[in-house]
Amino acid sequence: MKEIWKNIYGYEGKYQVSNLGRIKSLSRKRWNGFTYANKKEQILKPRLNLKGYLHVCLYDGHKNYKDVEVQRLIAKTFIPNPKNLPCVNHKDENPLNNEVSNLEWCDYKYNNNYGNHNLHLSIAKMNNPKHAFVSIMNGRKNSKAVIQLDLDGNKIRVYPSQMAAARETNSMQDGISACCRGKQKEHNGYKWKFATDIAINS
Repeated sequence: MKEIWKNIYGYEGKYQVSNLGRIKSLSRKRWNGFTYANKKEQILKPRLNLKGYLHVCLYDGHKNYKDVEVQRLIAKTFIPNPKNLPCVNHKDENPLNNEVSNLEWCDYKYNNNYGNHNLHLSIAKMNNPKHAFVSIMNGRKNSKAVIQLDLDGNKIRVYPSQMAAARETNSMQDGISACCRGKQKEHNGYKWKFATDIAINS
């Protein structure tokens, strides 16, 4: 796929974003506190935030810095949003894949239910753990799904990955991982298990 670069709205002449999910700062003169120095064009290295999304810090040239999630920059630049939908969904559920073809605008309900829809799972199906295990392995062979339980051990919901669970429950991925690996009993008011563990032990 050919890489296409476009200006980022509000940062024209300073930053551009590409359809392949990359962001670069453009060559320009920048005040360093003493004089104007030439700043070369540079591909930015995004960082992971606590929700598992990539983000970059943009500078407007007037002492203002702003952290922005990469997928939102890509979507706002390349994908029309006539209904003014609030969320950007990753079609393959990999928040590190920010290519335009992998992104879509959606509402909160669609975004929250997307993983379960792809896995063909529902709360009702989770009453049959062995069936859920088969669905998980058929639907997402490359993901390790996790199950959210209340403190009494009742199943609440399945997520395609620890990252998705952390994002949708405002939890820490490290905390969920520790529970799944048996290092701690609960995190953020819930118990967490690998779906494979629930299936095998049931």
